[in-house]
Amino acid sequence: MITDINIAEAERLKAEGNALYGRGEYDAAKEKFTEAIEKNPTNAILYANRAAVHLSKNECLDAVWDCRKAVELDPTYARGWGRLAAASHSVQAWSECISAWEKALECLSKLDTLDPAQRTMKQNFELGLKKSKAERHKVDTSALVVSEDSLRSGRLPWDVAKAMYEKTVAEGPAEVKPSCIYLLHSAREDLNTAMSHLDELQTVENAQGQKSLRGSLTTFRYLSNAILADKRVFGVRVADFNDKIRTQANLENGFHRGWIESGGPATIKKEALERLEAEGWASVRPALAITIRIWIFTAWFRANLAGHFDFAHEMFMNAIDVLEWGRNQWPDVSKDDRGAIFEKSFIRSAKSMFLEAMHESVFRNGPTKFTYEELIKYAEAIIEDVDSDPDSPDTFFGHRLAYWMYPKGIASSILGWVYFKEATHSSLEGAQRTSTFETASKYYLLAAKNFPEDDEYHVRFLVKALECFCAMGSVPLSQTLPLCDAIRRAFDQAMVIWGASPYGETLKANLSRVKAFEDEHRNLISEGRCTLDSASGRLPAARA
Repeated sequence: MITDINIAEAERLKAEGNALYGRGEYDAAKEKFTEAIEKNPTNAILYANRAAVHLSKNECLDAVWDCRKAVELDPTYARGWGRLAAASHSVQAWSECISAWEKALECLSKLDTLDPAQRTMKQNFELGLKKSKAERHKVDTSALVVSEDSLRSGRLPWDVAKAMYEKTVAEGPAEVKPSCIYLLHSAREDLNTAMSHLDELQTVENAQGQKSLRGSLTTFRYLSNAILADKRVFGVRVADFNDKIRTQANLENGFHRGWIESGGPATIKKEALERLEAEGWASVRPALAITIRIWIFTAWFRANLAGHFDFAHEMFMNAIDVLEWGRNQWPDVSKDDRGAIFEKSFIRSAKSMFLEAMHESVFRNGPTKFTYEELIKYAEAIIEDVDSDPDSPDTFFGHRLAYWMYPKGIASSILGWVYFKEATHSSLEGAQRTSTFETASKYYLLAAKNFPEDDEYHVRFLVKALECFCAMGSVPLSQTLPLCDAIRRAFDQAMVIWGASPYGETLKANLSRVKAFEDEHRNLISEGRCTLDSASGRLPAARA
């Protein structure tokens, strides 16, 4: 029961908040509306006003939560529904968005007459509904399509990795040879476990006709572990996967009393501390874990499968905010109590996924949501984090790849991409352009070094380094031809694991470019038309 409501004070604070909002002082306005809500938490307008501030600050998920509260308090509040629709549109939550537009219009339709402001509002709602219906069908995906023949072949990378891993274990080698099979196998096993748990999800009905969900409570732990380790293992063939995964999220979040539907980082930080004091780690640890794991998976899934980068950006930022806060809040609390999500390795892997989503957004849409400078800063921070946090010598090699080497490799490759793009698409000339290509090459070589030689990424980044060398126009063949040899050796190893479609085609295309370059220049050397000291020519362009 709500007590101590102070309507007059809430109205005073609301007026101050409105004035601050009108002047563009959004942080101060949010603080005033929050104070007003504390004085009168039954006023829907206060939540809607704070939601407007959130939208102005691009805190779209927080805006969604405030708008939901507003229309819960007053289901006839047309502006609240309209604001919920706008916030939902920003995070591409199309079902809720379209429903909210329709509710907003329905509220207006029940009024006897509309004043000029309400008529304008109605036109805006109709336009918003039309736009949202059109946008919901646009899918911008970076997912690879794997043919049914490849799926049945038993030759996909994780199939080969499983067989090689089992053979390696059976033979019991004295020393583990660096290979991507260890991570591929463990990540795919986690994914398979998650998918089998998802298949167990069902709705049951008791004798009184009441329905409830029954299923595993660890699905998101396995699912998030799989993509944090190596996202390439992820794949779905289930037509209703989206519906199932939402239902699974509701089951686990509800059981553990997580926060996926009830607020952003500020709410979690406040309530987690209160719950910890009242109930202890046994209650708080799983609640925090399920919230973060669902956020991370949803952000990654929406970014890569639908191109919803705005949504992914905010979801990743919220997750990382809570993760860093928790690690700082409980620095001396054991992993057993606070949970694995606050380990540096887990946080680093989440940041690596966010960096990849940022890069994919810039790659597809240009530096609209993120700048090249932001990519550089974030990538450099990940590399620094890896270098300052050495793993234990007895760390399982697959774990070392997932949480140390791969994040550093991905960050290095993105730095290579940024500098290569700067050198090829800017007005740089002469020594400055050559220096930028050289920087790009160093990062691509560093990226390759952090992936085993039998990983397709290793080959890909060596080829990019060669491309940088060739573009410089001054690197001698004595440096590029040995790199060609290294690429060919790595190609042979990678094809054993990554030879199936669609990965094998990319590998073969890269080798074809390298072979054409190498054959041309070795022929020129044999004909006496150049020497190993001669500058390398251009690498043949990749086929479109």
